[in-house]
Amino acid sequence: MSKKAKIIFIIAIILIIAAIIVGVVLGYRKISTTPEGSGGTFPIATSSSSTNVGGSGQNVQNEPGSGTVTNISSNLSHLTQLTKGPVVDYWVVSSTVLGEQIASSSLLQSAVFYVNNSGDVVRVRQTGSEEVYFSFGLTSLRALQSSSGLYVVIQLQSGKFTLLDMSRRTFEFLPDKTVSAAFSPDGKKLAYLASDVSGKQSLFIRDLTSLKKATTKVLSLSINDVSLAWPVGNRIYFMPPQSADFVGEIWYFDTQAKLIKQFASGAGVGAVFSQATSSALVFYNTGSVSISAQIKNTKTGTSNSLPISTLLSKCAFSFDSADAVCAAPQVKSNDSTIQLPDDYNSMNVFTNDYLYFLSSKRGYTPQNILDTIQVPFDAKDLKIRSDQVFFVNRLDDSLYMFDMKGL
Repeated sequence: MSKKAKIIFIIAIILIIAAIIVGVVLGYRKISTTPEGSGGTFPIATSSSSTNVGGSGQNVQNEPGSGTVTNISSNLSHLTQLTKGPVVDYWVVSSTVLGEQIASSSLLQSAVFYVNNSGDVVRVRQTGSEEVYFSFGLTSLRALQSSSGLYVVIQLQSGKFTLLDMSRRTFEFLPDKTVSAAFSPDGKKLAYLASDVSGKQSLFIRDLTSLKKATTKVLSLSINDVSLAWPVGNRIYFMPPQSADFVGEIWYFDTQAKLIKQFASGAGVGAVFSQATSSALVFYNTGSVSISAQIKNTKTGTSNSLPISTLLSKCAFSFDSADAVCAAPQVKSNDSTIQLPDDYNSMNVFTNDYLYFLSSKRGYTPQNILDTIQVPFDAKDLKIRSDQVFFVNRLDDSLYMFDMKGL
């Protein structure tokens, strides 16, 4: 054996041994796939620790393949990294909105867009290439889409809000001092809160289908620091910021009955609503690192506990069905210095997640669909359309897609 061949052989042996060591270490991090009980403590890694957090830039297969629920590891082939660079926020548009036909064999069953750090609206193509759809050159914070994705509201770092029309490739600014917005269930109206000079806020509803986009003032109230949600029917919800130290209250305004009623209250209260049914996931703090969630019927008020413990930003209902998907951290933490969701939202802690499917037909019983240590991800801002789950991985700020077809 030549000297060069010996060196190559030695390097190969070292790499194999290193891979075995990594496999053993990661194996000890894996826990049972049985969901945690209601109000369980969270699997957490601090930003200064690599206990259960992998590095960025993971290699993920680019083509969805076959997989079964009984062999969760094989489902990795259903996971695709869609972007390389950081994603500020994104949205998923129904293909019919853009007048496109997408083949059933295509990787993406919807049109996927995101905003980058330069203020460009970028489309992710089926080939993996990217196209700047248009640019307003302003730094963005977050995006909110209508159910179809025809309209998108983007909150800018300057505090202004813009309304995008995806089919026309146009945008316009919402009135000054707008603080929050929400689309109606059918996407034809936009509700937004705006402050006056005294700090008092008013709720406006704008008709997006009329040529003049007529706006009606429907309510004035003294309220601060809330976000809006308009999931189904005539109820517009007012959501407080989540904090373990804060006993918040979720209220709703019935635009037809002209009544304001309380929907939920508690420490760290927050909710994710379905746009296809009268279901909501309501979250409460039961301790500094313990959060419980309930499936609640918004019409009857009845509720059942969700048998996994996770964060509001890790759950979403599908745009086109009553089903939901939640990411839930894998490893427990008893660190008394951690407070959730506060430390998570401030980027002080990270998680390594499982992915659970919550079928409405099975009473939202969680079904584990992705259980992997090899490619750690900390999923946030989930969106589901056409049996495809999209999320931003906080470990690398890239956009990923998990294809549930065939599972």
